[in-house]
Amino acid sequence: MMRLLSIFWAFCLASSVAADVSPPRTVAPQGDGPAVVVTGPAQVVFDWSRDNCDVDQIPDLPVRAFRDAADQVNLILAHTAAHRMKGPGFDTLTLDCAPLSASRKLPDPESYADQEWIAAT
Repeated sequence: MMRLLSIFWAFCLASSVAADVSPPRTVAPQGDGPAVVVTGPAQVVFDWSRDNCDVDQIPDLPVRAFRDAADQVNLILAHTAAHRMKGPGFDTLTLDCAPLSASRKLPDPESYADQEWIAAT
């Protein structure tokens, strides 16, 4: 299983690096949204082999980031136990190993409280 995960993450990293080989480039706006200009290469913010709090901590959705009222960047790593990375910028994010939210894992399907993820912020 670990070998399969390692191959998967290596593929994801290679894909993201290949996508940003020649910045800067402009990403066209969608609808009324603004254009985005990529100004640097891809950057690894969370490396599971170095940063995980436990072996089951596998970010399972695209990350969500926002800047809070204290001007801190919050990056949500969604999984059944969601964690947060926080800091003044993406270069200085630190992982909080206390779960931001955790699934209740109740076996009764009618409770709708088994495996839960934060999917949007």
